[in-house]
Amino acid sequence: MPGLQTYVMPMNGNSFSGCTEAEYDPAKITGKLVVTVRGSCARVDRAIFGARHGAAAVAMINTSTAYPVLEGPIPGVNIPFLGIRGFNFPSDPCCGVDGNKLKAATTVDVVGATTTPNPGYTGFASFTSGGPRRGDSMLKPDVTGPGVSIVSTLIGSGTQGTRMAAAAPARSRRSPPSARRQRPPARTRRPPSASVSTR
Repeated sequence: MPGLQTYVMPMNGNSFSGCTEAEYDPAKITGKLVVTVRGSCARVDRAIFGARHGAAAVAMINTSTAYPVLEGPIPGVNIPFLGIRGFNFPSDPCCGVDGNKLKAATTVDVVGATTTPNPGYTGFASFTSGGPRRGDSMLKPDVTGPGVSIVSTLIGSGTQGTRMAAAAPARSRRSPPSARRQRPPARTRRPPSASVSTR
């Protein structure tokens, strides 16, 4: 999509934009790249709202200097949803080098899929709390698992975030069939160590 005009979604205060469907006015966004800033609502909402109201593509500037997470397929969305490296929220003003370049552009070229190095994608999310926890300084969590772009079973919801990660430890409570046959009496059972704590 060469020479695509941009529409920069107005900021809600200084923190985010593009979270309300009413903001996606077809008279302003049809055939354009809609530029939004992450925060407050589900990331995929921006792509869904843009697709419903005629945008050619939607870009979301991250509230971190890293790229946003890869969303994968979003039900009902057939336009590009682009993730842009952002800024150190809330200490830095919006929107980082890449984000501000995009916001200042009047036209952009959206090219085909390319591979962009993102070596941190397998690590902890930028918003992960690493402990120690407040109050008693105890090191938590005992268990970690994936917490970004965990696919939801709710039809049409796209992907969800950290709240969806609770399923991984919950699944570990079920013992394999071989272990079930050899279980000790109920009074001596202990919860599996993989489920000790998720907070």
